[in-house]
Amino acid sequence: ILLVQGPLRGGKYRVNAGGSSQFLSGLLMALPLAGIDSILEVEHLASQPYIDLTLNVMESFGVRATHDNYKVFHIPGRQTYRARKIDIEGDWSGGANFVVGATMFGDLRLGPLWKDSLQADKAILEAVGRAGGSWAWGSSSQLKVYKAQNLQGLLHWRYTARELQAFTGLTGFSTRSPTGPLPCWKNIQKWEPTSIWKAIIW
Repeated sequence: ILLVQGPLRGGKYRVNAGGSSQFLSGLLMALPLAGIDSILEVEHLASQPYIDLTLNVMESFGVRATHDNYKVFHIPGRQTYRARKIDIEGDWSGGANFVVGATMFGDLRLGPLWKDSLQADKAILEAVGRAGGSWAWGSSSQLKVYKAQNLQGLLHWRYTARELQAFTGLTGFSTRSPTGPLPCWKNIQKWEPTSIWKAIIW
């Protein structure tokens, strides 16, 4: 049973955001409604791009907060959110599965995924490009991914075979390379696209 008692009070707080940026995002969105100004001292921020997304959305609804290099956030209190119509972008975390799958198994057009998105998982495009894949933007939100004719291995691996197996739930990390264990191609072909994406580490 979780009991929550309000109202939320502004003030000075210290937040450990190493496990998830969602705790920090929640406070950033809620504290502008407090009766006094707030200061958040942040340690171990895990996902800066998602904090940028949070601040952008807040600003679009008329609420602001500033920061000192993501270490200290200054949040004026007594603010008011103003309703408005906005476009909601697609999820790059989910789209990354299809990007990897298309690179390995066949051309695919997908969207809406914003070309100028701040989401961290948009980096999958750079990762696939390094592995020999290619893509093209049909518009600002429609992406065409092409099947790679000659993948140059998946990517750079920074973990041991045992760690990769525990992380992905997959086996087949038997081929050695100077940068660490690489999966055999015959094993990769048996993997589902979602599992492949989980295995990509750079």
